[in-house]
Amino acid sequence: MTSPLRSLLMSLFVASLPIVALAEPDVAAKGWSLRQQSEDAKNPYKLYARPRSDSDYDEYRMEVPLDAAPEDVLAAIEHNMLDPEALPDNFERIVLRREGSAVISHDKIDVPFLADRDVIVRTEMTRDPQTGHHVVRWHSVNGEGPPPEDGVVRMPSSRGSWTLTPHGDGTLAVYESHVELGGSLPASFVASQMPKEIAQQAYELRRTMLEDRVARR
Repeated sequence: MTSPLRSLLMSLFVASLPIVALAEPDVAAKGWSLRQQSEDAKNPYKLYARPRSDSDYDEYRMEVPLDAAPEDVLAAIEHNMLDPEALPDNFERIVLRREGSAVISHDKIDVPFLADRDVIVRTEMTRDPQTGHHVVRWHSVNGEGPPPEDGVVRMPSSRGSWTLTPHGDGTLAVYESHVELGGSLPASFVASQMPKEIAQQAYELRRTMLEDRVARR
């Protein structure tokens, strides 16, 4: 069964602060609390959360070390965001227009047992030539697309980023996101489900990269 929250979180993947090191010394000073940590050699990550004064929902940060160059990680992220075959069956992305390196899309999510959601998102990929950091940043722009259909909840806000930094012989990928889901979902329910759904994205990213490596052999 498809998780309702996983369906909603796909709209974030397709959501901002630049991060430059694994486990920054001042992570705790910035309000981040460690929620999960995986030492699995095949899928290591650290997942943090912190509250926001303007929201009932926490924002999240996940650090994922990868044994690949930032350019290869970026290609995998782009694939997962824009290739229709990489999206779940209950998720539809309609590209409304392109503006240089930015894409404005209308994301529709068919959510089991809950009202369907949608959101208009602007996603842009940039690179800092001095640091070599690649950033994929997105935020909702709900005034730039069609209104929601009857019975569909428009997500009030979705924002976040992937920041890719050279790290040793590979890449540190840092994911940050915050979303207002809309409707009447209890914050406690969302908080209980969100960490494992975000952690799943580390797995999905690694799987895409592995499939690409196999295909190029």
